[in-house]
Amino acid sequence: MPNQNILNVILKTLDEVKSNNQQNPNVTTADPSVFDLLKGKLNQIDQNVDNRRIEKGKKPINILDLIRNQIDAAKKQNQNDPNTPTADVSIFDQIKQKLNDHRQNQVSDDVQRIASQYGLDISRVPANIIQQIETDYDRESQKLDQHFAQAIHNMLTRG
Repeated sequence: MPNQNILNVILKTLDEVKSNNQQNPNVTTADPSVFDLLKGKLNQIDQNVDNRRIEKGKKPINILDLIRNQIDAAKKQNQNDPNTPTADVSIFDQIKQKLNDHRQNQVSDDVQRIASQYGLDISRVPANIIQQIETDYDRESQKLDQHFAQAIHNMLTRG
C-alpha cells in the first residue's frame, strides 16, 4: 500500500480546499461532484496500481507523482464532462501545492538530520544557501530513489 500518511494529508486537504472554495466569493464554487471525483481518483491509488504497472512492464512511479497524475486526470475528466461545470483551476493547484509543501518539508527535515548526524552547525548558513542545498539534495535523492526502485522493479519482473 502506498504511503498512507501522504494520502491522508491530501484527502484532508480536499476537505479544506472544498471549504475554502465555498467561502471564497472571488472564485466560483465548484460542483460537489468535483471533490467526489478527486476523492475517487485518489482512493484508486493502492497496491493494485503498482501491480498493474509491473504487469504492463512500466517503470515504477513515485507516490507523489502518482497522486499528481490522479489529480490531473480528475481535472481533465472534469473539463471534459459536459454535465458538470468545470471547477476553477485553483482547486487543483491548491491540492498539488500541498504535495509540494509535503515534499519540501521532507527535504528540509532530511537536510537537518544529515547536518545533525555529521555534527554540522548550519544555523548561521544563509537561507538561500540552505535552499540550494535542499534543492540539490532533493534532485540527487530522487535519482537515487529511482535507481533503487528500478532495481527492485527489475527483480520483481524477473520473478
